[in-house]
Amino acid sequence: MTVNRAAYPSIAIAFNKIYRTDGIGGLYAGLCPTLVGMLPYSTCYYFMYETIKTSYCRAQKKKSLSRPELLVIGAVSGQDSVPPKILLCFILITNIQFLKILEQYPGNVIFHLH
Repeated sequence: MTVNRAAYPSIAIAFNKIYRTDGIGGLYAGLCPTLVGMLPYSTCYYFMYETIKTSYCRAQKKKSLSRPELLVIGAVSGQDSVPPKILLCFILITNIQFLKILEQYPGNVIFHLH
């Protein structure tokens, strides 16, 4: 939802308008693309976190880690999972721009395949 103070002066009014115009499904608009966008990032983060944590435990011969150690491992894992997210955003933006260019040409074969 784009923020528009004139159309939605408060969160309560926004919920009410969306519910009245689009029903309960309107409140969930955009959920599926968000989940699809987050899945690669979350999977990569979780994989990196578990891999680094396991490797660190083996190297230090520990069964459990302190909170500061977990915090550092989480920060390092988050940094390792950023490049796939950037790549995914680049791919999605490039495809959206490509489709907008193709829409300008009505005789395009790609749009007749649907």
